[in-house]
Formats: sequence, C-alpha cells, structure tokens
Amino acid sequence: MKKILTIVLSAVLVAGVGFLSVYFYESDFAQAKKVETSIVDNFDISNVDVNIDFIEPLSEDSFQSRLHQMTHQKVSADEKWGSIEITPKSVAIMVALLERDGGTYKEEDFYWEVLNDWKVGNFSNAVHVHNTIWNWHNGTVSEAKRLFTPDEEEKFVLNNFR
Repeated sequence: MKKILTIVLSAVLVAGVGFLSVYFYESDFAQAKKVETSIVDNFDISNVDVNIDFIEPLSEDSFQSRLHQMTHQKVSADEKWGSIEITPKSVAIMVALLERDGGTYKEEDFYWEVLNDWKVGNFSNAVHVHNTIWNWHNGTVSEAKRLFTPDEEEKFVLNNFR
C-alpha cells in the first residue's frame, strides 16, 4: 500500500511540475512577445495640437539627440544620459520639427521611418534607433541591449518623469 501511495504521489508531483513548467513557459513566451513588439495601444498623435514656432531650427545633431533620448524610455542600457518622455505630444513635436527642418538632414529618410512607426505607437524599433544614433556619434559605452519589459519601462517613467 505504501509503495502504491508513493508511486501515485510521485506521478502527481511529476504531472504538477510538468503542468507548471508549461504554464510558466507559455506565460514567459507571451511576455517576451509583448516586450519584443513594444506596441502601445491607443497611441494617437492625430489630434495633438503642437506649436513649434518658439523652437529654433534644430541642427541634425540636436534632432538626433532628442530622438536618442526618447529611446531611453524603451531600452535597456547600462548608462543613459538625458531622457525625453515619449508621449503623443512629444512624438507629434518631433514629426513637426522634421516636417519643418528635415529637408536639410542627411538622415531624413531614417527619421521618417522611425517616426512613422512611433506615430502609431510602434516602438519595436527603439533598440535599433538607439544604437544607430549611438554609432553615428561613435558611442563606446551603453549600447542598448534589448527593449525594456513593461515593468522596467513603468519604473523608468516613474523615476524620470513623475
């Protein structure tokens, strides 16, 4: 009887561990997929009113710096210098600045690719954007490694903008 009880309990234990492993694997996979895409639902700049008349024309380096600092909200890197919160208004301002000043920018096409995604809340390119600009400026410290998890981004926003 003791042997049967041991076998049954062992089988239940193995089944439980197997079930939990699958459950947590699928949960981690779903979380990884969510983080990988970094898409913000209901992110819409179409109704945002911006006035950039008071902003002097930006040099391309200044435009790159702003875009780069915005990526800090979305990416994991060892060190970050400066940050600009990503909001519908801040993205709309960048679009307006690019419309106004972009004709003089060597990398204008790259900025449009970035901002066209960002306008609709797709920030999955943030690591690429961060590291591209970082490379243009001969970065040697703090290359972005990955997108933040939603919890990491929330903590970053709370620590830097609230």
